[in-house]
Amino acid sequence: MRHDRMRQEHKYDAAIAHLQAGRTRPAEVALRAVVAVNPRSALAHYHLGLALRGQHKWKAAAQAFRSALAFDPHHARAEASLALMLLQTTSAAAAEPHVRRAAANDPGDPLILAALGNILRHLGRLAEARTAFDAALKLSPDHVDARFGRGFLSLLEGDYASGLVDYEFREARTEGVDPGFAPQWRGEDIRGRALLVYGEQGLGDGLQFLRFLPPLVERGVRVTAMLPAPLTALARASLGGVRVLEPGDRSSFDVCCPLPSLPLYCGIRPEAIPARAGYLTVPPGRMAAWSARLGESADLTVALVWAGNPEHTNDHNRSMTLADLAPLLRISGVRWISLQKGPAAADLSRRLGVLDLGGELKDFADTAAVMAQADLVVSVDSAPCHLAGALGRPVWTMIPFAPDWRWGVSGTDTAWYGSMRLYRQAALEKGWSLAVEAAARDLAALVSARA
Repeated sequence: MRHDRMRQEHKYDAAIAHLQAGRTRPAEVALRAVVAVNPRSALAHYHLGLALRGQHKWKAAAQAFRSALAFDPHHARAEASLALMLLQTTSAAAAEPHVRRAAANDPGDPLILAALGNILRHLGRLAEARTAFDAALKLSPDHVDARFGRGFLSLLEGDYASGLVDYEFREARTEGVDPGFAPQWRGEDIRGRALLVYGEQGLGDGLQFLRFLPPLVERGVRVTAMLPAPLTALARASLGGVRVLEPGDRSSFDVCCPLPSLPLYCGIRPEAIPARAGYLTVPPGRMAAWSARLGESADLTVALVWAGNPEHTNDHNRSMTLADLAPLLRISGVRWISLQKGPAAADLSRRLGVLDLGGELKDFADTAAVMAQADLVVSVDSAPCHLAGALGRPVWTMIPFAPDWRWGVSGTDTAWYGSMRLYRQAALEKGWSLAVEAAARDLAALVSARA
Protein backbone atom coordinates (compact mmCIF):
# COMPACT_ATOMS: atom_id res chain seq x y z
CA MET A 1 0.00 0.00 0.00
CA ARG A 2 2.83 2.35 0.87
CA HIS A 3 4.43 1.51 -2.49
CA ASP A 4 1.16 2.33 -4.32
CA ARG A 5 0.90 5.65 -2.46
CA MET A 6 4.46 6.56 -3.37
CA ARG A 7 3.83 5.67 -6.98
CA GLN A 8 0.75 7.89 -7.09
CA GLU A 9 2.69 10.73 -5.49
CA HIS A 10 5.37 10.30 -8.14
CA LYS A 11 2.74 10.48 -10.90
CA TYR A 12 1.29 13.63 -9.36
CA ASP A 13 4.73 15.23 -9.08
CA ALA A 14 5.41 14.38 -12.74
CA ALA A 15 2.07 15.89 -13.76
CA ILE A 16 2.85 19.11 -11.90
CA ALA A 17 6.29 19.24 -13.51
CA HIS A 18 4.63 19.00 -16.95
CA LEU A 19 2.19 21.75 -15.99
CA GLN A 20 4.88 24.11 -14.70
CA ALA A 21 6.91 23.57 -17.89
CA GLY A 22 3.92 24.46 -20.07
CA ARG A 23 3.48 20.90 -21.35
CA THR A 24 -0.27 21.05 -20.85
CA ARG A 25 -1.28 18.00 -22.90
CA PRO A 26 1.02 15.55 -21.03
CA ALA A 27 -0.07 17.25 -17.80
CA GLU A 28 -3.71 16.62 -18.67
CA VAL A 29 -3.07 12.94 -19.37
CA ALA A 30 -1.16 12.47 -16.13
CA LEU A 31 -3.69 14.40 -14.04
CA ARG A 32 -6.61 12.42 -15.44
CA ALA A 33 -4.82 9.30 -14.25
CA VAL A 34 -4.37 10.88 -10.81
CA VAL A 35 -8.04 11.90 -10.65
CA ALA A 36 -9.12 8.40 -11.65
CA VAL A 37 -7.34 7.02 -8.58
CA ASN A 38 -8.15 9.98 -6.28
CA PRO A 39 -11.51 11.29 -7.51
CA ARG A 40 -12.11 13.33 -4.34
CA SER A 41 -8.85 15.29 -4.56
CA ALA A 42 -9.81 18.94 -5.02
CA LEU A 43 -6.20 19.85 -5.75
CA ALA A 44 -5.93 17.28 -8.55
CA HIS A 45 -9.15 18.55 -10.15
CA TYR A 46 -7.84 22.12 -9.85
CA HIS A 47 -4.56 21.30 -11.55
CA LEU A 48 -6.42 19.35 -14.24
CA GLY A 49 -8.44 22.52 -14.87
CA LEU A 50 -5.23 24.50 -15.30
CA ALA A 51 -3.93 21.95 -17.82
CA LEU A 52 -7.19 22.10 -19.77
CA ARG A 53 -7.23 25.91 -19.66
CA GLY A 54 -3.73 25.95 -21.10
CA GLN A 55 -5.08 24.09 -24.13
CA HIS A 56 -8.04 26.48 -24.53
CA LYS A 57 -10.47 23.73 -23.51
CA TRP A 58 -12.55 26.30 -21.69
CA LYS A 59 -15.68 24.29 -20.91
CA ALA A 60 -13.77 21.20 -19.80
CA ALA A 61 -11.58 23.40 -17.60
CA ALA A 62 -14.68 24.98 -16.04
CA GLN A 63 -16.00 21.52 -15.20
CA ALA A 64 -12.70 20.54 -13.59
CA PHE A 65 -12.78 23.68 -11.44
CA ARG A 66 -16.38 22.90 -10.45
CA SER A 67 -15.25 19.42 -9.42
CA ALA A 68 -12.50 20.93 -7.28
CA LEU A 69 -15.05 23.14 -5.55
CA ALA A 70 -17.38 20.20 -4.98
CA PHE A 71 -14.72 18.64 -2.76
CA ASP A 72 -13.35 21.89 -1.32
CA PRO A 73 -15.93 24.72 -1.47
CA HIS A 74 -13.38 27.18 -0.07
CA HIS A 75 -10.70 26.58 -2.71
CA ALA A 76 -10.32 30.24 -3.65
CA ARG A 77 -8.11 29.78 -6.71
CA ALA A 78 -10.43 27.14 -8.16
CA GLU A 79 -13.32 29.58 -7.68
CA ALA A 80 -11.40 32.42 -9.36
CA SER A 81 -10.32 30.13 -12.19
CA LEU A 82 -13.93 29.05 -12.72
CA ALA A 83 -14.86 32.72 -12.91
CA LEU A 84 -12.31 33.31 -15.67
CA MET A 85 -13.64 30.33 -17.63
CA LEU A 86 -17.19 31.66 -17.34
CA LEU A 87 -15.90 35.02 -18.60
CA GLN A 88 -14.65 33.30 -21.76
CA THR A 89 -17.60 30.96 -22.32
CA THR A 90 -20.65 32.67 -20.82
CA SER A 91 -20.44 36.26 -19.58
CA ALA A 92 -18.75 38.60 -17.16
CA ALA A 93 -22.01 38.86 -15.23
CA ALA A 94 -21.98 35.09 -14.66
CA ALA A 95 -18.32 35.24 -13.63
CA GLU A 96 -18.55 38.05 -11.07
CA PRO A 97 -20.21 36.15 -8.17
CA HIS A 98 -17.55 33.45 -8.34
CA VAL A 99 -14.60 35.84 -8.31
CA ARG A 100 -16.22 37.81 -5.48
CA ARG A 101 -16.54 34.59 -3.48
CA ALA A 102 -12.91 33.75 -4.22
CA ALA A 103 -11.77 37.19 -3.03
CA ALA A 104 -13.81 36.79 0.15
CA ASN A 105 -12.20 33.42 0.83
CA ASP A 106 -8.67 34.72 0.21
CA PRO A 107 -8.53 38.53 0.15
CA GLY A 108 -4.73 38.57 0.12
CA ASP A 109 -4.15 36.65 -3.12
CA PRO A 110 -2.99 39.00 -5.90
CA LEU A 111 -3.90 36.46 -8.58
CA ILE A 112 -7.54 36.54 -7.43
CA LEU A 113 -7.54 40.35 -7.24
CA ALA A 114 -6.16 40.51 -10.79
CA ALA A 115 -8.93 38.16 -11.94
CA LEU A 116 -11.46 40.44 -10.23
CA GLY A 117 -10.01 43.44 -12.06
CA ASN A 118 -10.22 41.68 -15.39
CA ILE A 119 -13.87 40.71 -14.87
CA LEU A 120 -14.81 44.20 -13.68
CA ARG A 121 -13.22 45.66 -16.81
CA HIS A 122 -15.40 43.39 -18.94
CA LEU A 123 -18.41 44.66 -17.00
CA GLY A 124 -17.46 48.23 -17.91
CA ARG A 125 -16.70 49.17 -14.28
CA LEU A 126 -13.29 50.58 -15.01
CA ALA A 127 -12.68 52.51 -11.78
CA GLU A 128 -13.43 49.39 -9.73
CA ALA A 129 -11.19 47.36 -12.01
CA ARG A 130 -8.29 49.73 -11.41
CA THR A 131 -8.84 49.53 -7.66
CA ALA A 132 -8.59 45.73 -7.86
CA PHE A 133 -5.40 45.83 -9.95
CA ASP A 134 -3.85 48.39 -7.61
CA ALA A 135 -4.71 46.23 -4.59
CA ALA A 136 -3.04 43.23 -6.25
CA LEU A 137 0.07 45.26 -7.04
CA LYS A 138 0.26 46.60 -3.49
CA LEU A 139 0.60 42.97 -2.38
CA SER A 140 2.93 41.96 -5.23
CA PRO A 141 4.36 44.93 -7.20
CA ASP A 142 5.40 42.89 -10.24
CA HIS A 143 2.51 40.43 -10.32
CA VAL A 144 2.29 39.51 -14.00
CA ASP A 145 -1.49 39.33 -14.42
CA ALA A 146 -2.06 42.50 -12.42
CA ARG A 147 0.58 44.51 -14.29
CA PHE A 148 -0.77 43.33 -17.64
CA GLY A 149 -4.36 44.00 -16.55
CA ARG A 150 -3.52 47.49 -15.36
CA GLY A 151 -1.63 48.15 -18.59
CA PHE A 152 -4.56 47.01 -20.72
CA LEU A 153 -6.87 49.27 -18.72
CA SER A 154 -4.55 52.27 -19.01
CA LEU A 155 -4.28 51.80 -22.78
CA LEU A 156 -8.05 51.45 -23.06
CA GLU A 157 -8.41 54.80 -21.25
CA GLY A 158 -5.84 56.43 -23.54
CA ASP A 159 -2.88 56.53 -21.14
CA TYR A 160 -0.23 55.10 -23.46
CA ALA A 161 2.73 56.42 -21.45
CA SER A 162 2.19 54.08 -18.50
CA GLY A 163 -0.02 51.54 -20.25
CA LEU A 164 2.58 50.44 -22.78
CA VAL A 165 5.12 49.84 -19.99
CA ASP A 166 2.73 47.54 -18.13
CA TYR A 167 1.65 45.92 -21.41
CA GLU A 168 5.15 44.44 -21.71
CA PHE A 169 4.14 41.96 -19.01
CA ARG A 170 2.03 40.15 -21.63
CA GLU A 171 5.09 38.07 -22.56
CA ALA A 172 5.44 36.63 -19.08
CA ARG A 173 1.75 35.62 -19.12
CA THR A 174 2.39 33.24 -22.02
CA GLU A 175 5.60 31.41 -22.79
CA GLY A 176 7.80 34.45 -22.29
CA VAL A 177 10.50 35.56 -24.70
CA ASP A 178 11.99 32.86 -26.94
CA PRO A 179 15.62 32.55 -25.79
CA GLY A 180 16.62 32.70 -29.45
CA PHE A 181 15.36 36.28 -29.57
CA ALA A 182 18.09 38.12 -27.70
CA PRO A 183 19.24 40.73 -27.10
CA GLN A 184 15.97 42.64 -27.10
CA TRP A 185 15.71 46.24 -28.32
CA ARG A 186 14.57 48.59 -25.56
CA GLY A 187 14.34 51.87 -27.44
CA GLU A 188 18.04 52.84 -27.60
CA ASP A 189 19.54 54.42 -30.72
CA ILE A 190 20.14 51.62 -33.26
CA ARG A 191 20.91 53.59 -36.39
CA GLY A 192 23.12 51.50 -38.65
CA ARG A 193 22.33 48.31 -36.75
CA ALA A 194 20.26 45.26 -37.69
CA LEU A 195 16.84 44.92 -36.04
CA LEU A 196 14.76 41.74 -36.32
CA VAL A 197 11.03 42.20 -35.65
CA TYR A 198 8.80 39.20 -35.21
CA GLY A 199 5.16 38.36 -34.71
CA GLU A 200 4.12 37.47 -31.19
CA GLN A 201 0.34 37.62 -31.01
CA GLY A 202 -2.43 37.32 -33.60
CA LEU A 203 -2.40 38.36 -37.24
CA GLY A 204 -4.36 41.51 -36.46
CA ASP A 205 -1.66 42.71 -34.07
CA GLY A 206 0.97 42.09 -36.72
CA LEU A 207 -0.99 44.08 -39.30
CA GLN A 208 -1.55 46.94 -36.86
CA PHE A 209 2.10 47.33 -35.88
CA LEU A 210 3.76 46.93 -39.30
CA ARG A 211 3.25 50.70 -39.66
CA PHE A 212 6.28 51.28 -37.40
CA LEU A 213 8.77 49.58 -39.72
CA PRO A 214 9.15 52.18 -42.52
CA PRO A 215 9.92 55.01 -40.04
CA LEU A 216 12.64 52.83 -38.52
CA VAL A 217 14.14 52.28 -41.97
CA GLU A 218 14.06 56.05 -42.54
CA ARG A 219 16.07 56.47 -39.32
CA GLY A 220 18.82 54.26 -40.73
CA VAL A 221 17.90 50.99 -39.04
CA ARG A 222 18.37 47.78 -41.06
CA VAL A 223 15.02 46.09 -40.47
CA THR A 224 14.22 42.42 -41.08
CA ALA A 225 10.72 41.08 -40.42
CA MET A 226 9.89 37.50 -39.50
CA LEU A 227 6.14 37.20 -39.98
CA PRO A 228 3.47 34.51 -40.15
CA ALA A 229 3.08 33.06 -43.64
CA PRO A 230 -0.29 34.76 -44.39
CA LEU A 231 1.39 38.18 -44.07
CA THR A 232 4.65 37.74 -45.96
CA ALA A 233 3.59 38.47 -49.55
CA LEU A 234 1.62 41.53 -48.50
CA ALA A 235 4.42 42.86 -46.30
CA ARG A 236 7.00 42.32 -49.02
CA ALA A 237 4.91 44.36 -51.48
CA SER A 238 4.23 47.14 -48.99
CA LEU A 239 7.27 47.77 -46.81
CA GLY A 240 10.04 49.24 -48.93
CA GLY A 241 13.47 48.83 -47.38
CA VAL A 242 12.33 46.03 -45.03
CA ARG A 243 13.66 42.55 -45.62
CA VAL A 244 10.77 40.10 -45.15
CA LEU A 245 11.88 36.55 -44.43
CA GLU A 246 10.29 33.46 -45.87
CA PRO A 247 8.40 31.43 -43.24
CA GLY A 248 10.81 29.29 -41.25
CA ASP A 249 13.90 31.29 -42.19
CA ARG A 250 16.11 33.03 -39.65
CA SER A 251 18.46 35.97 -40.02
CA SER A 252 21.37 37.41 -38.10
CA PHE A 253 20.62 40.57 -36.14
CA ASP A 254 22.06 42.93 -33.56
CA VAL A 255 18.84 43.37 -31.57
CA CYS A 256 15.27 42.14 -31.93
CA CYS A 257 11.79 43.20 -30.89
CA PRO A 258 8.29 41.69 -31.00
CA LEU A 259 5.88 43.74 -33.10
CA PRO A 260 3.55 44.61 -30.17
CA SER A 261 6.49 46.23 -28.32
CA LEU A 262 7.19 48.70 -31.12
CA PRO A 263 4.68 51.34 -29.93
CA LEU A 264 6.51 51.56 -26.61
CA TYR A 265 10.04 51.72 -27.94
CA CYS A 266 9.09 54.06 -30.80
CA GLY A 267 7.60 56.45 -28.23
CA ILE A 268 4.06 56.43 -29.63
CA ARG A 269 1.19 58.44 -28.18
CA PRO A 270 -2.46 58.20 -29.31
CA GLU A 271 -2.44 61.73 -30.74
CA ALA A 272 0.59 60.99 -32.94
CA ILE A 273 0.16 57.51 -34.40
CA PRO A 274 1.82 57.27 -37.83
CA ALA A 275 0.23 56.25 -41.13
CA ARG A 276 -3.43 56.56 -40.14
CA ALA A 277 -4.30 56.93 -43.82
CA GLY A 278 -2.90 53.50 -44.64
CA TYR A 279 0.47 51.87 -45.16
CA LEU A 280 -0.10 48.58 -46.98
CA THR A 281 -0.50 48.03 -50.73
CA VAL A 282 -1.78 45.11 -52.77
CA PRO A 283 0.73 43.19 -54.92
CA PRO A 284 -0.13 44.16 -58.55
CA GLY A 285 -0.47 40.59 -59.75
CA ARG A 286 -3.02 39.80 -57.07
CA MET A 287 -5.01 42.90 -57.92
CA ALA A 288 -5.29 41.91 -61.56
CA ALA A 289 -6.28 38.33 -60.76
CA TRP A 290 -9.02 39.29 -58.35
CA SER A 291 -10.31 42.06 -60.60
CA ALA A 292 -10.93 39.40 -63.24
CA ARG A 293 -12.55 37.11 -60.65
CA LEU A 294 -14.93 39.73 -59.26
CA GLY A 295 -15.88 41.61 -62.41
CA GLU A 296 -18.03 44.73 -62.37
CA SER A 297 -21.21 45.39 -60.39
CA ALA A 298 -23.71 48.21 -60.45
CA ASP A 299 -24.46 47.54 -56.80
CA LEU A 300 -22.45 48.66 -53.79
CA THR A 301 -19.87 45.95 -53.11
CA VAL A 302 -19.48 45.14 -49.41
CA ALA A 303 -17.02 42.57 -48.06
CA LEU A 304 -18.09 40.86 -44.86
CA VAL A 305 -16.43 39.08 -41.91
CA TRP A 306 -18.59 38.13 -38.93
CA ALA A 307 -16.36 35.93 -36.79
CA GLY A 308 -12.74 35.79 -35.67
CA ASN A 309 -10.43 32.98 -34.69
CA PRO A 310 -12.40 30.68 -32.33
CA GLU A 311 -9.18 30.02 -30.38
CA HIS A 312 -8.94 33.68 -29.35
CA THR A 313 -9.51 34.09 -25.61
CA ASN A 314 -12.17 36.79 -26.19
CA ASP A 315 -13.85 35.22 -29.19
CA HIS A 316 -17.05 34.54 -27.25
CA ASN A 317 -17.55 38.29 -26.92
CA ARG A 318 -16.19 39.67 -30.19
CA SER A 319 -17.56 37.24 -32.82
CA MET A 320 -21.06 37.36 -34.26
CA THR A 321 -23.26 35.03 -36.27
CA LEU A 322 -24.47 35.74 -39.77
CA ALA A 323 -27.99 35.89 -38.33
CA ASP A 324 -26.90 38.85 -36.17
CA LEU A 325 -26.25 40.77 -39.38
CA ALA A 326 -29.66 40.07 -40.94
CA PRO A 327 -30.76 43.76 -40.89
CA LEU A 328 -27.73 44.60 -43.04
CA LEU A 329 -28.21 41.70 -45.42
CA ARG A 330 -31.83 42.70 -46.09
CA ILE A 331 -30.77 46.00 -47.68
CA SER A 332 -31.16 45.95 -51.45
CA GLY A 333 -28.63 47.39 -53.87
CA VAL A 334 -25.69 45.61 -52.22
CA ARG A 335 -23.42 42.91 -53.62
CA TRP A 336 -22.25 40.96 -50.56
CA ILE A 337 -18.90 39.19 -50.59
CA SER A 338 -17.94 36.87 -47.76
CA LEU A 339 -14.30 36.83 -46.69
CA GLN A 340 -15.15 34.57 -43.75
CA LYS A 341 -12.85 31.65 -43.04
CA GLY A 342 -12.93 28.92 -40.41
CA PRO A 343 -15.92 27.16 -38.84
CA ALA A 344 -18.17 30.23 -38.98
CA ALA A 345 -18.13 30.10 -42.79
CA ALA A 346 -20.62 27.21 -42.52
CA ASP A 347 -23.30 29.83 -41.73
CA LEU A 348 -23.33 30.65 -45.44
CA SER A 349 -24.98 27.33 -46.28
CA ARG A 350 -28.23 28.87 -45.02
CA ARG A 351 -27.82 32.21 -46.75
CA LEU A 352 -28.40 32.91 -50.44
CA GLY A 353 -27.15 35.95 -52.29
CA VAL A 354 -23.68 36.15 -50.74
CA LEU A 355 -20.60 35.45 -52.87
CA ASP A 356 -18.41 33.17 -50.77
CA LEU A 357 -14.71 33.79 -51.40
CA GLY A 358 -13.34 32.61 -48.05
CA GLY A 359 -12.14 29.28 -49.39
CA GLU A 360 -10.33 30.94 -52.31
CA LEU A 361 -8.19 33.29 -50.20
CA LYS A 362 -4.69 31.84 -49.85
CA ASP A 363 -3.23 34.66 -47.74
CA PHE A 364 -3.75 38.28 -46.78
CA ALA A 365 -2.48 39.51 -50.13
CA ASP A 366 -5.54 37.85 -51.69
CA THR A 367 -7.82 39.29 -49.01
CA ALA A 368 -6.31 42.73 -49.54
CA ALA A 369 -6.93 42.52 -53.30
CA VAL A 370 -10.62 41.79 -52.72
CA MET A 371 -10.92 44.59 -50.16
CA ALA A 372 -9.28 47.02 -52.56
CA GLN A 373 -12.08 46.37 -55.04
CA ALA A 374 -14.90 46.55 -52.50
CA ASP A 375 -16.64 49.80 -51.65
CA LEU A 376 -16.82 48.89 -47.97
CA VAL A 377 -15.67 46.24 -45.52
CA VAL A 378 -17.82 45.25 -42.53
CA SER A 379 -15.96 43.18 -39.95
CA VAL A 380 -15.84 42.14 -36.33
CA ASP A 381 -12.75 43.00 -34.29
CA SER A 382 -10.41 40.55 -36.00
CA ALA A 383 -7.49 40.63 -38.42
CA PRO A 384 -9.56 41.63 -41.49
CA CYS A 385 -10.62 44.93 -39.92
CA HIS A 386 -6.95 45.76 -39.31
CA LEU A 387 -6.14 44.82 -42.88
CA ALA A 388 -8.83 47.09 -44.29
CA GLY A 389 -7.69 49.97 -42.10
CA ALA A 390 -4.04 49.40 -43.02
CA LEU A 391 -5.03 49.55 -46.71
CA GLY A 392 -6.92 52.78 -46.13
CA ARG A 393 -10.17 51.13 -47.26
CA PRO A 394 -13.51 52.15 -45.72
CA VAL A 395 -14.25 49.67 -42.93
CA TRP A 396 -16.99 49.44 -40.33
CA THR A 397 -15.88 47.47 -37.28
CA MET A 398 -18.28 45.90 -34.79
CA ILE A 399 -16.87 46.43 -31.29
CA PRO A 400 -18.01 44.37 -28.27
CA PHE A 401 -19.18 46.03 -25.07
CA ALA A 402 -15.82 45.25 -23.44
CA PRO A 403 -13.52 46.51 -26.19
CA ASP A 404 -9.92 45.71 -26.88
CA TRP A 405 -7.63 48.48 -25.63
CA ARG A 406 -6.86 49.85 -29.09
CA TRP A 407 -10.46 50.99 -29.66
CA GLY A 408 -10.78 53.10 -26.50
CA VAL A 409 -13.86 53.34 -24.32
CA SER A 410 -16.11 55.44 -26.57
CA GLY A 411 -16.49 57.15 -29.92
CA THR A 412 -16.97 56.08 -33.52
CA ASP A 413 -13.44 56.72 -34.75
CA THR A 414 -10.01 55.39 -33.79
CA ALA A 415 -6.55 56.89 -33.58
CA TRP A 416 -5.15 53.87 -35.44
CA TYR A 417 -7.05 53.94 -38.74
CA GLY A 418 -8.45 57.01 -40.44
CA SER A 419 -10.79 55.01 -42.71
CA MET A 420 -12.45 53.04 -39.89
CA ARG A 421 -15.80 53.65 -38.25
CA LEU A 422 -16.65 51.86 -35.00
CA TYR A 423 -20.07 50.43 -34.15
CA ARG A 424 -20.13 49.63 -30.46
CA GLN A 425 -22.23 47.03 -28.68
CA ALA A 426 -24.47 49.26 -26.60
CA ALA A 427 -24.87 47.33 -23.35
CA LEU A 428 -23.75 44.16 -21.65
CA GLU A 429 -25.98 41.13 -22.30
CA LYS A 430 -28.00 43.01 -24.96
CA GLY A 431 -26.58 41.38 -28.06
CA TRP A 432 -25.65 43.16 -31.23
CA SER A 433 -29.03 44.48 -32.35
CA LEU A 434 -28.50 48.20 -31.66
CA ALA A 435 -25.05 48.30 -33.27
CA VAL A 436 -26.26 46.38 -36.32
CA GLU A 437 -29.36 48.55 -36.69
CA ALA A 438 -27.14 51.67 -36.65
CA ALA A 439 -24.90 50.15 -39.32
CA ALA A 440 -27.96 49.17 -41.37
CA ARG A 441 -29.25 52.75 -41.34
CA ASP A 442 -25.87 54.05 -42.45
CA LEU A 443 -25.60 51.40 -45.17
CA ALA A 444 -29.07 52.21 -46.49
CA ALA A 445 -28.05 55.87 -46.67
CA LEU A 446 -24.87 54.93 -48.52
CA VAL A 447 -26.82 52.91 -51.09
CA SER A 448 -29.34 55.71 -51.49
CA ALA A 449 -26.61 58.29 -52.05
CA ARG A 450 -25.09 56.08 -54.73
CA ALA A 451 -28.37 55.71 -56.67
